[in-house]
Amino acid sequence: MATPSGGGSSVSGGASSTPSGAVGEGEGLASVLGSRVSTATEQRLSRLLDKIYESIELNELRLLIQDHKDAVKLEWQQVIKITLRQCQL
Repeated sequence: MATPSGGGSSVSGGASSTPSGAVGEGEGLASVLGSRVSTATEQRLSRLLDKIYESIELNELRLLIQDHKDAVKLEWQQVIKITLRQCQL
């Protein structure tokens, strides 16, 4: 199965961009399932799975970014609380 292109670094820390449990190199879906699946169907399914995988990776990246933003916001809120407390003394 082809891996999504993008040239960026992987969210999972440099791991292979092929999902685990994917069909190995040279083993098409048709060879695994037999001749019941045509090459065109295999290519469409492969593209669909690539898009799903890419969407999952992008969503994980968005979640990491949001977690970082939330952490920074919390830190600034704590700084403001301490500053206000010191000003009231």
